[in-house]
Amino acid sequence: GRSGGPVGLFSLAGVKYTTARAVAARTLRAVFSASLRPVRDTERRRPTFRRRLGFDELDCMLREGNPEGISYLGELSREEAVVCAEDLVYRRTDWASDPKFDSEVVTRVAKTLGIRTAFAEEKTS
Repeated sequence: GRSGGPVGLFSLAGVKYTTARAVAARTLRAVFSASLRPVRDTERRRPTFRRRLGFDELDCMLREGNPEGISYLGELSREEAVVCAEDLVYRRTDWASDPKFDSEVVTRVAKTLGIRTAFAEEKTS
């Protein structure tokens, strides 16, 4: 409106991931003319699980059908918003860097979570 455009129109473009939170807060303040306090680090949502399991420990739990391992895997999958088993194993954890890592773990993870594997999808395409 100040530059001759429509009054009450807000436009936002080119926001970097690292500054998006601050830009969103400034935008909301402008839109609603209210002071919004930034969320403190202590108020941010914490993961539902406290301890990260290493590959060896989790793999052993999955092989044994341990409910704790299955529950952990489900929570981790939801928390990390995984798309497929490979996404969880290779991108969201460091399990593949373990010397004992076996590519069959991807299949076990997929079966445990009831999710697909990208490899299986490629074979059908």
